[in-house]
Amino acid sequence: MKRHLLISVFLCFLSFQISGQDTMLDEAQVEKNLNNGFRINLLSNNRQFGINQEGLFDFNEYTRGLEVAYVKELHKNFNFLIPIGFAINQVVDEANVTNSSEAYLGLDAIGQFLITNRSYKFSPFIFAGIGGEYLPFVNEDNFKGNIPFGVGLDYNLTQKSSIGLRTGYRYGIQSDDYLQIAGGLTHILGGVVNNSKEIEIKLSDLDGDGINDNEDECPGEAGTYAFNGCPDTDGDGVADKDDKCPTIYGEIELEGCAKVDSDNDGVADADDACPDVVGSAATGGCPDTDGDGLADQKDLCPNAFGTIQTNGCPDTDNDGFPDNDDLCPDVVGNVRGCPDSDLDGISDDEDKCPNVAGVAANNGCPAATTTATNSGTIVDQTKLNDVFSRAMTGVQFETASARLKSSSLPILDEIVSLMRQYPEHSLKIGGHTDSIGESGPNQRLSEKRAKACYDYIVKKGINGSRIAYKGYGEKKPIATNKYKDGRKKNRRVEFELFKP
Repeated sequence: MKRHLLISVFLCFLSFQISGQDTMLDEAQVEKNLNNGFRINLLSNNRQFGINQEGLFDFNEYTRGLEVAYVKELHKNFNFLIPIGFAINQVVDEANVTNSSEAYLGLDAIGQFLITNRSYKFSPFIFAGIGGEYLPFVNEDNFKGNIPFGVGLDYNLTQKSSIGLRTGYRYGIQSDDYLQIAGGLTHILGGVVNNSKEIEIKLSDLDGDGINDNEDECPGEAGTYAFNGCPDTDGDGVADKDDKCPTIYGEIELEGCAKVDSDNDGVADADDACPDVVGSAATGGCPDTDGDGLADQKDLCPNAFGTIQTNGCPDTDNDGFPDNDDLCPDVVGNVRGCPDSDLDGISDDEDKCPNVAGVAANNGCPAATTTATNSGTIVDQTKLNDVFSRAMTGVQFETASARLKSSSLPILDEIVSLMRQYPEHSLKIGGHTDSIGESGPNQRLSEKRAKACYDYIVKKGINGSRIAYKGYGEKKPIATNKYKDGRKKNRRVEFELFKP
């Protein structure tokens, strides 16, 4: 008997379990899938497994039986099975001694999911379902439900038949759990019908790599599953079809080519702008002697720490003029690096009237100090320039508002006095902002600020018909908006007295 049991278990591990599908189908031609069939298995139960795991490898504990199953293929990777099993179970007493045998009938409903479909030689699968066993010669409780689940493996002989093995655990709902092993042969009946004619398209594998041509990206070259049938000659993880160096082991990020770093600076020659000189990745493999972030080959001052804006040269006052070109390297300026308070293009150190816009011919002072009108009124141009120059910085507003600060009123009162002194003249008022924020809101703010000055002067008794105001927003800067001092100068109100 023991010899028969050993043979039974050996056959279980060789198992003939059915599956398979002999055709790859043209979906445009398929009308009905008839890939259904039967499976015949040798069946063996280990009734002791649930209460005595030491009996797992004791062949005396395994029963013998037979199982026949109907197989319904719902999908190429999913089958529905109805197995009917028959076996002789060993009845064990409380002392764990076999003293009799009993007949066993089983009926299950199983779902089987194939991890790989049957176009491959091996088809591992998992299964689960619900079932029960019927013990016809037991007087009481002769039907007991359980839940079977487990794993298995098919070896596909053809597309219609296979041998396989499954191992399952049956969780008892009304009885003890136990282990079940089954193995056998499956054969699928039928094929594909189109206009009542069976169509079968044989699988082909031209390069013999075990991957069907319909799934093989390189059907003319033997390859591997990892690369969908394409070869990787140098084994570097890049398929030959995508490998720029297919016979040299390389890096994936270099498209299969090896890293070459002639100067050993950690930057591959392919990415190194200076492949023969040690550099850093931050500067594309080129050296940066002063460490200012600009490679020496682009740095006008390679031995002095500088800024990218000044091409690597120092700029002590950060006004955008490198120290070697800055006439005032320690003071922020906009005329060759020097300040120009009145913005007349003449630096303060050369401007004899630094707070009043003038001309170079008069050393930065206004060209004429007085002019005469047709009526004989003498216009003191120097005074006008002084008042209007001070007004550009003296008229101030609350932040992001058109509300005048109280400190602005004295200079506006001086402008009112000028309007009274020169009744034949009119006044232009222009509002300006820096470039911070959006242009639309800046435009509107500049116009509101110009009108605020207009309203104040009219309120003081000057006829509004003599005054014109306009907002220019950020369109007419007089200094760079890059730095704080420049933006402050751009936020201004300009006044101009003119004869209509």
